Formats: sequence, C-alpha cells, structure tokens
Amino acid sequence: MKNIEKKGNGEKTNEEFEKTFGQIKSTYDICRKELNEYQPIAVVERDILKRELENVQNENDVLLGKHIVKAQQMRNEDINLLCTTEELQFYCLSRTRRVYNN
Repeated sequence: MKNIEKKGNGEKTNEEFEKTFGQIKSTYDICRKELNEYQPIAVVERDILKRELENVQNENDVLLGKHIVKAQQMRNEDINLLCTTEELQFYCLSRTRRVYNN
C-alpha cells in the first residue's frame, strides 16, 4: 500500500492505521484472555446458583404445602387388593406368563 501524503483532509498514513490496528488487536487479545480465565469461574458459579435456586424452590414448595397435598391425595386413593391368596397366586402366575411370552 502507498502512504497517503495528504493529512489535511483527515486521511491517515499506513503507519497510523497499523498503529491503530495493533492497539485494537492488543485490546482484543487482553479481553479474550480475561474472558477465557473467567469462563470456568462463571460455570462453577452458575452451577452453585442453580443448586441454590433448586433448594429455594423446594423450600417454597414445602411452605406452600405442595408435597402435603400430593401425600394426602395418595392416602385417599383406593387400592384394589386381591381378597384371597388364591387370587394373588393366580395374578402372579398370569404376570409371570406375560413376562415369559413377551
């Protein structure tokens, strides 16, 4: 490239462009190095915050009684148990057959 001799119209020489480019590249390299150093720290901190958020959400669920409601619903559900041991044996045998046939 030619050096531009006219400086009066705001034009810069190649040396000035190269100097500015070097400064920009140097700043970029510094920023990139700092970001590469900070990335593992940010990942660890994110994982810690995620665990803390999960703990807070669980505490909130307990305070709101979400788990209590589900436990009460489960207690109130009807469970159909077989009445006699013969029915239970027949049920077990039929399940065993299904397992072997599939």
